[in-house]
Amino acid sequence: MNRFEGENTQGRNNDVKDSGFGFIIGFVFLAAIYIIAQVFSLLPN
Repeated sequence: MNRFEGENTQGRNNDVKDSGFGFIIGFVFLAAIYIIAQVFSLLPN
């Protein structure tokens, strides 16, 4: 028990959810940048 945590803390399984959520957000962000770069590369010069 961490002394900095309060009395009514959430479960530990939320850490897994939060890390997965952050990973998905980062992956979508990188995928969007890649897709935008591909679209610009396909445009005629």
